[in-house]
Amino acid sequence: IHPGSNVLVTAAAGGVGTAAIQLARILGATVTAAAGSEEKLALARELGAERTVSYDEIGELDDIDVALDPVGGPVFASCLKSLRPLGVAIGIGFAGGAWEPVDPARLVGRNVGVQGFYLGRLMGFRPELVQEAARELLALWRRGSLRPIVGAEFPLEQANDAHELIAARKSTGKVVLVP
Repeated sequence: IHPGSNVLVTAAAGGVGTAAIQLARILGATVTAAAGSEEKLALARELGAERTVSYDEIGELDDIDVALDPVGGPVFASCLKSLRPLGVAIGIGFAGGAWEPVDPARLVGRNVGVQGFYLGRLMGFRPELVQEAARELLALWRRGSLRPIVGAEFPLEQANDAHELIAARKSTGKVVLVP
């Protein structure tokens, strides 16, 4: 992601999405955010997304350089459709519960790519890279440039309620359990 990139962030009001919007803006990108409700899209706009779309509209886009998708499934398939030539769709989770097959011929024919990202694996493979990124993120937070979004807090005894909120797709930001 670099200045002038068009970045699509799905699940834009979630913990990963809210951070991704802010980081993409810090890097000089133009952000398009996708989410499942107008309330969630409003949060994305508040965080700096210039354009917002419903999940059904993602496949109509054609100007995305980088798509960051923590959802997977049909949403990831739509992200692939949204890419311009040399664009890349990055799967960073599968909150949707499944992945659809990706046909390499479609990637080659459109000159687009797919990347996967899993922090746990990267921590074991390149811990120094993760440590450096953590230092940079903390510096952004200390300067006030990056604001973690906490959408709800629950006492530890109500962990089930927190899980139900997330499962119902009603949460925004991070849902935090407090001991």
